[in-house]
Amino acid sequence: MMRSSLKNRWIGVSLVLLALAPAALAQAPGEAAADFTLVDKNGAIIHLSDFLGTPVIVNSWATWCPFCIEEIPLFQDAHNGVNSDGEQVVFLLVNLDENFDVATAYIDTQVSTTLRTVYDATAEIKAENDGVEFDTTQNVLTRLYRVRGMPTTFFINGDGIIESVKIGPLSQGELATHLAGLGVAWQP
Repeated sequence: MMRSSLKNRWIGVSLVLLALAPAALAQAPGEAAADFTLVDKNGAIIHLSDFLGTPVIVNSWATWCPFCIEEIPLFQDAHNGVNSDGEQVVFLLVNLDENFDVATAYIDTQVSTTLRTVYDATAEIKAENDGVEFDTTQNVLTRLYRVRGMPTTFFINGDGIIESVKIGPLSQGELATHLAGLGVAWQP
């Protein structure tokens, strides 16, 4: 009976690791980060390439992901700490394929943040920006970046190269270590 329980637990852990393995292989450290075109909550068009020369933290989030929501204040603290003398690091919170209105309303009413949040463009925004080729949030995260687990965070240096990837929630110490890998000092 004890062996059966242990075996079942091992099988469960193995399945979780196998499910996360593809995410660890996508957009791996040392590779150029795939560019994307998304929109912020005010309708401004955002390209990852807009930030060349500055390290960028790209974090996937969704309203239904409690770990994602718990990380936002941590990112806000780091943003405030490292950007007190001008923008040294860009933090982009990329919503995972939720309705634009639902996601923006959630950020506006449930989360206190000044971080850039980017989304799939609504039909109205696409019509206003005729000729701009938008990737959907789902394409950016699931096709280009192959995010399979939430949250997933990509640490991209100023040259547009991925320095590190963290699958799962970040602690203060882990965030400080990843930022240090970008040449940015932050003391939590």
